[in-house]
Amino acid sequence: IEESTKEGDCLYTIRMGENKKDSYYFDPINLKEPYKKNGLEVFFTYRGLRMMNRCVKANPIEVEEMKLN
Repeated sequence: IEESTKEGDCLYTIRMGENKKDSYYFDPINLKEPYKKNGLEVFFTYRGLRMMNRCVKANPIEVEEMKLN
C-alpha cells in the first residue's frame, strides 16, 4: 500500500512489482480503514472496474478480499 499527497494522485494505491521502476498501480475504490497504512504488504483478490481512472497512475479496482501478507 502506498500513500500519496501529490496533486492528481490517488490518496492510497496498491503497488504491484518488486521495484518502482517495473511497477504498476491499482486504485482500490473500497479500501477499508485498517489497510490505509503506507508501506503495508497485503494479499488480496480483486475485480477490475470499467470506470474512468480517479488518478493518473492507477487503474480502479474493487477489492474482494484482503489480508496482511
